[in-house]
Amino acid sequence: MMRTLETLRLRIRPLTEADAAFMLRLLNEESWLHYIGDRGVRTLDAARSYILKGPVEMYGRLGFGFCAVQLKASGEASGEVIGICGLAQRDYLDGPDLGFALLPQFCGQGYAFESASAVLRFAQQDLGLSRVLATTRHYNQASQGLLEKLGLRCLREIDHPDGDRKLLLYGIEWPCVKPVNLYPSLAPHNQKVFDLEVSSMPRPARAGALIYAHKLTQLSNFYQKVLDMQRLHASPMHEVLESADLQLIIHALPESIAATFSISTPPVVREEQAIKLFFTVPSIAAAAEQVRDLGGAMFGPNYAGPGFTVRNAYDPEGNVFQLRQNLSPEAE
Repeated sequence: MMRTLETLRLRIRPLTEADAAFMLRLLNEESWLHYIGDRGVRTLDAARSYILKGPVEMYGRLGFGFCAVQLKASGEASGEVIGICGLAQRDYLDGPDLGFALLPQFCGQGYAFESASAVLRFAQQDLGLSRVLATTRHYNQASQGLLEKLGLRCLREIDHPDGDRKLLLYGIEWPCVKPVNLYPSLAPHNQKVFDLEVSSMPRPARAGALIYAHKLTQLSNFYQKVLDMQRLHASPMHEVLESADLQLIIHALPESIAATFSISTPPVVREEQAIKLFFTVPSIAAAAEQVRDLGGAMFGPNYAGPGFTVRNAYDPEGNVFQLRQNLSPEAE
């Protein structure tokens, strides 16, 4: 059965008959009709039937289906259903199809990327899928951009079974990654080799970083929640977190080094460092709440860049990083 997924701002939950009024509205939005197609749903009874014979039937048969995307309890639109996102099995495709659609007033705020990222993690880690597909029309450049941002690549052009149009077929695969060994060194203090076995890694990361922690669990929980990352692996010495574009390894300091100092509350901020990491989030304001709740803090003003804004923060151990929020309208 399809379970409810949660992100920093959203709940992605199974649709029910109670969502009929919302579905009736969404299915008749101009954007839906233009980019997806007319499903011929014009009444509440037809919308209920659409939900029961489509997503609900698929939950029971396959364990996945399209779900309601609902705002978490914050702001004026608290708890509102703003769209749908999920997987469907099409007769004309040889793998599950990723789909998403939002009400127009909620587009351009990162919600489609946030919900689709959660669905892809669910597909790989809960369902054990090694491949997910998606289709879009040639003129839907916003959808194409979002699929590429999610890691999908255009495979080829296909005919829609109705025979009235062509579609672009996108796909993503998660190869089986064998355990690997990383050899972090803190010379001259530590020459020990740490074996890092990441057997559950869904795909090779595009980028990654390793942070040494005085308190492993606390620091791992901090980054997992602030950045809405998935925990892939945990051991007494390290934890591996992943988002759509990044793998973050939190590694415990060797005892011989950890014993030489302590972390104060609040921590001493380590601003004079050779490297400062930055992480892109859907909302700096929402992430900042998590930062403060989990023992870190924001500091300094917001800085504007070309198409984005950033603000400095530090984690519970004083490591400085930046949160970045894109300002340009995001493809939905």
